[in-house]
Amino acid sequence: MRKDATREIRQHYVDLLSEIEVNDKAIPVYNLAKVSDPPPYILVFGGVNEQGTTKGPRHSEISINVEVHTAYRGDYGGEKFMDAIVNEIIEKRYEKAPRYGETENFQLVTCQYNAGESLRLQTSTEVHIIRQITFNHFVNQKI
Repeated sequence: MRKDATREIRQHYVDLLSEIEVNDKAIPVYNLAKVSDPPPYILVFGGVNEQGTTKGPRHSEISINVEVHTAYRGDYGGEKFMDAIVNEIIEKRYEKAPRYGETENFQLVTCQYNAGESLRLQTSTEVHIIRQITFNHFVNQKI
């Protein structure tokens, strides 16, 4: 029976990224952060599951979004810290290439990513920086 892979792949990313540290600071990973959770943190969300007609009944293309949130006070800073977190995420994703992992029901066969530009939101006390990385995978469902 064919299954939707998005929930399992999202959980795979939460588990994969849960040990990231930058500047001796553990970066927490959430599916959804609370308003009271201060940056920095990583969100893993979404997931698009597309089955191509030529790929066979148990193959899919999955997109998972990883969003990094940081904040800083003052007139400068934060961008270097953001870049360090993004680099750790990408390094963690590719450290065992060409094996990208597997879940109970799925094997991640390929991986590509797109790390977009940072979005800056300024408040009266802080500048928040948000950057999204989209990981695209070709996935096989285990039989």
